[in-house]
Amino acid sequence: MNITRQQLAAMIDHSLLKPSSTLEDLRKTCQEAAEYGFKAVCINPIFVGEAVSVLKGTEVLVCSVVGFPFGTHSSDTKAFETNEVIRLGATEVDMVIRVGALKEKRDSEVVQDIRAVVEAAGGYPVKVILETCYLTE
Repeated sequence: MNITRQQLAAMIDHSLLKPSSTLEDLRKTCQEAAEYGFKAVCINPIFVGEAVSVLKGTEVLVCSVVGFPFGTHSSDTKAFETNEVIRLGATEVDMVIRVGALKEKRDSEVVQDIRAVVEAAGGYPVKVILETCYLTE
């Protein structure tokens, strides 16, 4: 299957998640996403409002992370974060899975955690970040 450069770009989330990121970094990331036709910018919650403003009039979506970077927040906290980023204008949410619970096969806790975020997202897409480097066979 051959895809064009534009089709490939439209599948990419351009991320800016460093804790030391500045507004200047954010604006540059948003401008790059718009210039190259990326699907979304994936950013920390504190930058959602600014990203929505910078990307107004483009097709680039604003995605924000919840439970980032470790996934160790409570489900209620992740749900609160989800509500907040959507209120600020995010249209996608990336959540970090509870990798410790997954490793210990506490599957119902993992499912409940994901469900809390999905329900809080109210129909907006939710992607689950799985830090595979922490997993074993």
